[in-house]
Amino acid sequence: MQPDWILEKTAAGREALVSRAHHLPAVARGVLVLINGERTVSALLDCATDKLRWQEALILLLEQGYVSPNSGAFEPTPSARAQDFGASPLRGSDLRADLSRLVTQMFGQGADKLLQKLQAADHSPQSQMAAVESCTKYIKLFIDEKKSNEFRDKAQTLIDGKRGVS
Repeated sequence: MQPDWILEKTAAGREALVSRAHHLPAVARGVLVLINGERTVSALLDCATDKLRWQEALILLLEQGYVSPNSGAFEPTPSARAQDFGASPLRGSDLRADLSRLVTQMFGQGADKLLQKLQAADHSPQSQMAAVESCTKYIKLFIDEKKSNEFRDKAQTLIDGKRGVS
């Protein structure tokens, strides 16, 4: 996703706003409301108080087909979508972004509290692992024990992968 792209709502995006049947996370829904086929990605992010969460929301909306680049934009591969925000905060926080994406994918509407826990941690793998453990406890208590184990395992895989890269 390029900062100069202009995004448009797809039929699914318009439907999601009208029906609320898609159970989009609150941040993603708010970003979707602002997408009007005229604002660039950069202009949308200028409206954000938490650019990382808005970037995650834009990626989610694009990957799930709620928005699309206007007809003049190049459609990248999925991995390029998550990595190509120029000098944005995503470059310095790949692990946090990956964990946030995992939470959003697994819990959708219920992800806000979990995202807050992840955002409160610093960028070190140790701090992120502590946030993952906090999220795991929350999921186990308030959502589902099996989901908490699944989340912990997937998050650990992401963290281990980042340690191997460093």
